[in-house]
Amino acid sequence: MPNFCTKCGSPLDIDSVFCPKCGAKIRITTNLPDTKRKNIILKKGFLLAGILIVILIFSSVFGDGYESVPDDLFEGIEDAEPHKIIRVMPDCEIEKLEKSLREYDVYTSAEDYIAITLETMLKTMASEYGDDISISYDIIDRKELSESKLKDIENQLKIMYNAKDTEASKGYSLKLDVEIEGDNKTNNKNITIDVAKVDGKWCLVGNDFYNLF
Repeated sequence: MPNFCTKCGSPLDIDSVFCPKCGAKIRITTNLPDTKRKNIILKKGFLLAGILIVILIFSSVFGDGYESVPDDLFEGIEDAEPHKIIRVMPDCEIEKLEKSLREYDVYTSAEDYIAITLETMLKTMASEYGDDISISYDIIDRKELSESKLKDIENQLKIMYNAKDTEASKGYSLKLDVEIEGDNKTNNKNITIDVAKVDGKWCLVGNDFYNLF
């Protein structure tokens, strides 16, 4: 608190709220040393960073993440990006595909094979919808897969891809409203896909990406 009134210069008592001479209200100011102010700013910065880290950890541990499957799936088809399709495939399926391609010596990699498949898909879709195809979707229903269904998925993967230690820990059946738009036509389709967390990775299961439309 100032010792003198800033308006008339009269001396003030330590607990003065108004100047006894001119009646001006006394402004209370707090002047923190620069080092204290910097420490407060640093503490606030560390606190915000800590909160952000906790949110990220919580999301990665407790968040489902199943939405990444249709995101990558339709973006991969729309933009002909095979690496996004590979992201939604179980690792055991990718390994089996790579092995088969090496045996037949037709494609250099799984990504090369999927790129050719996507190119064929888009040509077929272009004949119906026209060029500049875009795909969007909404999840209109979600049902959690039962333990028996997850066990069926595990057994199917083990048989098809010789994946002895594969585990499907969680999954959903998603009903999607998919809009396909091109230069010549726009169409909406309801499709259902199953997604499951296979060996810790959310994947498309029970559906082949090239048979969705």
